Amino acid sequence: MNSPQRTGTSPKLRKALLVGLTTLAAASAMAVVIVPRALHGHGHLHQLAKGLYHEIKGSSVQAAALPAERADGPMVIYTDKLGDGWADWSWCDRDLASKSPVHTGSAALRVTPKNFSGLSLHHGNFSTRGYAALQLYVSGDPRSLLVALPLESGSWGTKVSLAKYCHPATGGWQVARIPLEDLGADRSGQTITGLIFQTASAQSYPAISLDDISLLPDTSLPTAPTTATVSLTVNAATGRHPISPYIYGMAFAPPEILSDLKVSVNRWGGNDKTRYNWVQGNADNAARDWGYRNRYASDGSVPPGTSSAADRFVRSNTAAGAATLLTVPTIGWVARDDDNSHASANVPNSGGNGLRGVDGPIAGYDPAANRLATSVRSLPRKNAPFTNNPTQASGMIYQDEWIAHLQKTFGTAGHGGVQFFSMDNEPDIWDYTHTDVHPARMGYDDVLKNFLDYSTAVKDVAPSVMVTGPVSWGWTGYVFSAKDRGDDNFATHADRTAHGGEMFLPWFLKQVHAHDVKAGKRSLDILDVHYYPQASGTFSGQTDKDTQALRLRSVRSLWDPTYKDESWIATSLYIIPRLRGWVAANYPGTKIGITEWNFGADDHINGGLAIADVLGIYGRENIYLANYWACPAKNGPGYQAFKLFRNADGLGHGFGDIACTAASTDQSKLACYAATDSGSGDLTLMLINKMFKATVSAPISFGGFDPAGTVKMWRCDADNPRSLTVLPKTALKRTITLPPQSITLLRIPAQK
Repeated sequence: MNSPQRTGTSPKLRKALLVGLTTLAAASAMAVVIVPRALHGHGHLHQLAKGLYHEIKGSSVQAAALPAERADGPMVIYTDKLGDGWADWSWCDRDLASKSPVHTGSAALRVTPKNFSGLSLHHGNFSTRGYAALQLYVSGDPRSLLVALPLESGSWGTKVSLAKYCHPATGGWQVARIPLEDLGADRSGQTITGLIFQTASAQSYPAISLDDISLLPDTSLPTAPTTATVSLTVNAATGRHPISPYIYGMAFAPPEILSDLKVSVNRWGGNDKTRYNWVQGNADNAARDWGYRNRYASDGSVPPGTSSAADRFVRSNTAAGAATLLTVPTIGWVARDDDNSHASANVPNSGGNGLRGVDGPIAGYDPAANRLATSVRSLPRKNAPFTNNPTQASGMIYQDEWIAHLQKTFGTAGHGGVQFFSMDNEPDIWDYTHTDVHPARMGYDDVLKNFLDYSTAVKDVAPSVMVTGPVSWGWTGYVFSAKDRGDDNFATHADRTAHGGEMFLPWFLKQVHAHDVKAGKRSLDILDVHYYPQASGTFSGQTDKDTQALRLRSVRSLWDPTYKDESWIATSLYIIPRLRGWVAANYPGTKIGITEWNFGADDHINGGLAIADVLGIYGRENIYLANYWACPAKNGPGYQAFKLFRNADGLGHGFGDIACTAASTDQSKLACYAATDSGSGDLTLMLINKMFKATVSAPISFGGFDPAGTVKMWRCDADNPRSLTVLPKTALKRTITLPPQSITLLRIPAQK
């Protein structure tokens, strides 16, 4: 992904369900051995439909339906102005703030229908489940307009005549109430993207006014439950293991966030850092995310000079007590300068198989001219004495020389220096993100060789640092190489077949292990992947009820082998146990990192709940390193979720650092995570009520712990989502009451 300082393409919803991906998912699933429960250059949001898999087409995977419950109230589409989340995508003459006539309030919509033009009111995907009818008020001749619902697929539902549903109201207005079933949305609901009023014919009609447009709840359905009981079991003596402090990481977090949230590790990474020129110091290129233009690697206040932007980043982290994860460019080319006018041209939509190896041209495109226009050569080793302040006069940049500079400037990893280095960023999609300089797809052997060339160079200079790799973008990168895409979208996956049919990451681990055994030292310390939920709308800011529920369910893909991912992947992922199993079988002792993750909507309580759930899972499942992309919105619910784990009391106390057993009788309603504090002995509980409307009564059974004194509690909930509420101290109760959509931290002192 790109650096957050300059985002690339604006976020759009992934529509990655393309024929071939269904085949791809099936092929992946068949090869799976079940393991026992053992705005960055990512401005493109990994939009597979418009990028990596833009030519494939297929049917979408249906998410599990919510219970049949009525909507909480009318959804306002227009009253005086467009409702929240609604936008004008019309192709007609219209006035969205007409002062006359008006049904209620101060304004109405006024449309001049002609020649099949349309008033299109757009909304992100949402389900009509829980709603019964569309209601609006009309002034003028309704025979001029047809009404339809645009569907997620891009087609329209049933068109109906507005006039058919109009009845006299007051003040010369008519009211229309159109059953959603008549528009093609039955009682089970239909995923739509808005509302359209289209001119009924090619002729012109007098202007017509529309006002007070809304979807009405289905009163035949029950309301959402308002109470529930979920039992919890906590045993402080079992399931114990240290929680790595490095799971509470971010990317490009500024000093004030580093300090307030006690961020443990701050990442310098993303698509642009693949082409960071450390010799120039403040130059990179975010490739497809920023028009293939060179640019500042940080901001204009950092002057050019040896590693200037990266050095400032490291100093900022050190001052705040955060470790640093730096990306080492391994693509072979970095930006020669920060001049925006130096850009690649005539770049194809995506890469392909290399004609003369992985570093050369593809059919129809030779990167040589664009490399010359934007870049300078970058190599893993200098094979000559290092200079602390080199120039690029030779036309070569050496990455081991950068590591030497960093050690000379900041010290070794154990003495104040950089602790983590990742071997670049998502090489499995370089042919898509960095097509201009690296159009050739990377195969199994290419990724392995590239990793070893650079990781051994880094380790030879700085043996005490921790190296991460191969930094795979997501699911296809775990199980295939980019070459496997071929001309049939992974159906035959020729590269994997040529490597014994083995999935990529297990194969990679096995090969690196063999290399390291022979060399007598590690080149890989942390198996590094990225993970973003692929289910429709989850990584976006969508917060309709269906997407909220889907977002919370999607978290299960991190750990639950019984959960079938509700996306184009359409199989059980259980990412963390799977990675753990691959490590155990192929390179024991390797740690696991997820150095980019994000479940979306972190400025909404739903996104905050998801973040809290993920952080709890990372601790329970013994992940070593994790970095949120990039920082949650300042003081939003996602921000508060991090604060509960790291600094709830403002004194550096939050969730404990020794995980222990915690179980909920219904994790989909109430998630529970437990840990003891190695400093104080306190037991800490993180309780996440995921229910929309229900207050949960939670009886708690304790074991392996003798509580004493009063309990301290902090909370973030839907009623107070932008700060933490410090709850009154209280004696320990064996049943705790939790409001809907809430995250609550309990700190329970132990008997001394």
